[in-house]
Amino acid sequence: MNIYDAVKFRYSNRRYKFEEIDEELYKNIVDYANNIVPVFRKAEFYIDFIKATSPVNYLTNYRPIVAPYYICFFTKTNLESNLNMGYVMQAFSIYLTSIGLASSFMRPTGIRLVEKDGLKPVMMMAFGKAKGLPYRDVKYAHRHALDKFIYKFDECDDFSKGMIDYGVLAPSRLNQQPWRFEKRGNDIDIYLYRRFDSYRKADEVSVGAVLCNMLLYAEEKWHKAKVELNRVTVSHFKNADYICSIVFDSECET
Repeated sequence: MNIYDAVKFRYSNRRYKFEEIDEELYKNIVDYANNIVPVFRKAEFYIDFIKATSPVNYLTNYRPIVAPYYICFFTKTNLESNLNMGYVMQAFSIYLTSIGLASSFMRPTGIRLVEKDGLKPVMMMAFGKAKGLPYRDVKYAHRHALDKFIYKFDECDDFSKGMIDYGVLAPSRLNQQPWRFEKRGNDIDIYLYRRFDSYRKADEVSVGAVLCNMLLYAEEKWHKAKVELNRVTVSHFKNADYICSIVFDSECET
């Protein structure tokens, strides 16, 4: 399965076989993760891998998912870092799906992790061989209708609709799908509904995952696009905050 198609079949799997991955494949997995280019290159981050030795000594009352492997994301807690985290971990998750492995985002609970060079462990991903199928048909994704995500839906062009439709296949906390979009000139502006403050970091991480999907869609369709902050100074949404924009090159027709 190629990376582009894997976006449509990726889902959060919480049941794993406690089996080792082939050593050469595991090396390729680590190499792939370490070579993912983030959205914001100046935002520092570090990733580390953990191999569980058995399901018994890795099962605690605080870990919701028991898996043979985990990737841990160390970074700072600001918008750029949260977007990077969501982007990189979504890219890694899509890759795992493409090679027949399952994954799931999770909080770094139940494992003693320490800061590395001032970077804190803020997100983890469980992965490994799934109990059952590692894929999900896109028709079972349970997403809102596209017109609920897009401001002035009827004025949005088909390419941008397709890109947003692909983007919202990203995971979000409790599948709340807190994203909203507006096509404005050569920009697609991304907003977050205001929710509990405790959800804010997870929601920003989910935007990073959306960006990963959307930029992959643009690349597949031969469009040049990048992510920028501060493209909108005043939000015209009463209950949503502007986060970032996907900006197309002026020569690209959208």
